[in-house]
Amino acid sequence: MKYKLRLIKDDYNLLQSHLLGNSGKEAAAIGLCGRCEYGDEKVMTLQKVVLIPYNECYCSEDNVSWSTNQLIPLLKEAADHNYAILKIHSHPKGGRFFSKQDNHSDDDLFSSIIGGWCESDQPHISAIMLPDGEIYGRAALPNNQYADIYSVMVVGEEIDFFYHKYQHFSDSYSLRTIQTFGEGTYSKLKQLKIGVVGCSGTGSITIEQLMRYCVGDFVLVDPDIIESKNLNRLVGSKQTEDCIGMAKVDFYKNQIIAANLGSKVNTFKSNICNSKETLQCLSTCDIIFGCMDSASGRNILNRLCTFCLIPYFDMGVYISADGHGGIDKISTAVHYLQPAKSTLYTRKAYDMNQVNAELMELTEPERYKTESKEGYVKNANVESPAVISINCCVSSIAVIEMLNRISKFKNEPAEHFSKIVYDISEGAIIPYSEDQFEVDDRLTKFKGKGWCKPYLDIPTLS
Repeated sequence: MKYKLRLIKDDYNLLQSHLLGNSGKEAAAIGLCGRCEYGDEKVMTLQKVVLIPYNECYCSEDNVSWSTNQLIPLLKEAADHNYAILKIHSHPKGGRFFSKQDNHSDDDLFSSIIGGWCESDQPHISAIMLPDGEIYGRAALPNNQYADIYSVMVVGEEIDFFYHKYQHFSDSYSLRTIQTFGEGTYSKLKQLKIGVVGCSGTGSITIEQLMRYCVGDFVLVDPDIIESKNLNRLVGSKQTEDCIGMAKVDFYKNQIIAANLGSKVNTFKSNICNSKETLQCLSTCDIIFGCMDSASGRNILNRLCTFCLIPYFDMGVYISADGHGGIDKISTAVHYLQPAKSTLYTRKAYDMNQVNAELMELTEPERYKTESKEGYVKNANVESPAVISINCCVSSIAVIEMLNRISKFKNEPAEHFSKIVYDISEGAIIPYSEDQFEVDDRLTKFKGKGWCKPYLDIPTLS
């Protein structure tokens, strides 16, 4: 089983300031985490932080003990909603290990939680923050057993990872990627699990790039099959009997496997708006690329990434005809979306009329036909023309932006590129920062809730 912890940068900063700000003495904090799970992965997502005041602790350079009074309200929530408890303290002198005192303290606490306060035998977390800010942890299991936390991801303007073990890759293929971005970045790519939702125009190009970077695990999602009309934009597709009619996700799974660069693949021939299993698998991804033009799909993906603390890169293409056989305007947009910040909705990438129309078409097709004909349904999704060269532009910008977020190489701060518009008609690249957009208060309250019920606060998914 692989255990992971995720938290947003704001909560990380809060923890770092408190845990490492006690004049060289240890300090402690607790937190409440949501849960995401699929296959052999369990992910815990920090939704709430409680700092234990210094004056309520006995603190020294190598020990901290504290009253559990602050813990009681969190335990009640954890028991009611099957949340996880995070216990975290600092080692200000260093020490990437759990001491005997830590072991005794964890045994006492988690034996009372697992099967006690919380009837579930699901894991909880004990973690240590080191002087450089690294978080090192373990999952607390029944019967005072423990398992290493495989990775801790901090999601902010940059995406930071702390791995339990640093993996060294020295295969000959990796050399050029290592020369460009460094061994650390290549090691992260090899350990990343990335979801690509939409495997057509921009999606197929995104898959191709990530595959060449040797991303460790893929989750590919698309409900459609390859048709002749798709050949102008699907990388690698061809006019043959074994290609036409094949599910897009299966085609690209075969492409990844045939490349033999070490990537694993999980596929879903489904629509994320009505497939709970697809969303559950995506919830265990470290990063998600949205490569679809539907408002309903983008809306639910933004919700998923808020509930499950996943960085989300969304891309879109806009082509406007001039009415005389030519093109009036071409532009592309890449959005980087963090949990508990602005969303595609507050950035006005779509409106709820579009979302509702598309969901009606998916779940009530007869009603959709009637209301569309009578003019009650507006702004329904219309198939757009696709130009592979434009798709290449927007996909490359998105992948480069992801690389910059996990291993900074741009001269300007990452926060200057929360949205990147490439106005091809004008030859202009226009960046926008996060503070230029409105925080989505509808979703912020669900930060880190994980797979609570109703799932994603959508009753039809329960």
